Amino acid sequence: KDERISDEISYLSDIYKNTLDKLETYNKERHLLQDIMKQYWLNRLLKESHTISIQKAATVFEEGRISLPPEGKYVVCVLAVDKYKAFLHEYNTRDRELLRFAALNISSEVIGRKYINEGLDMKEDHIALIIGVPENDGEYLQNIAGLVAEAQGHIKEYFKLSFSASISNWTENIKDITLLYNKALENMSYRIKFGYGSFITPEAAKE
Repeated sequence: KDERISDEISYLSDIYKNTLDKLETYNKERHLLQDIMKQYWLNRLLKESHTISIQKAATVFEEGRISLPPEGKYVVCVLAVDKYKAFLHEYNTRDRELLRFAALNISSEVIGRKYINEGLDMKEDHIALIIGVPENDGEYLQNIAGLVAEAQGHIKEYFKLSFSASISNWTENIKDITLLYNKALENMSYRIKFGYGSFITPEAAKE
């Protein structure tokens, strides 16, 4: 009888452990799916925001765990690897991806101390961040410049990589995010003028 009870306890214990393992796997897969969906919608915001309504954004942001407000003031900041040819030559595809991820994570964390933001690895040579700016913040440009400089310093110190940054004008229309992203990317060409590790503003690009 004792042996039978012991077998039943062992059997129940195995079921319990198996259930926990399945729950853990389910949670990992669920989070992975959420991350994939989050990246999908951030990519759409940066590349085709004109197709997304405010109502759709509100639903997507909530379901996709996107921390940006569906309505508000936004800027886009692009950080691009300096000396990209050397970057390609020195690191394989996997290492380049890991380095961009590290740069994105550091930048998002540092900027996140003051401003809500979401970032995405845009592949190749750059990453992009959509940053939410409070309505009455008249010093956001100087603040973000300081935070980005700090992030650039950390990336250079830890990974021996130099990134230049370009920030867009602001918008209150979520449909304009793609325009801001493209303009920030276009203004990155002024890196030739301002040098590696620079922070390029729309005003500086006009000079």
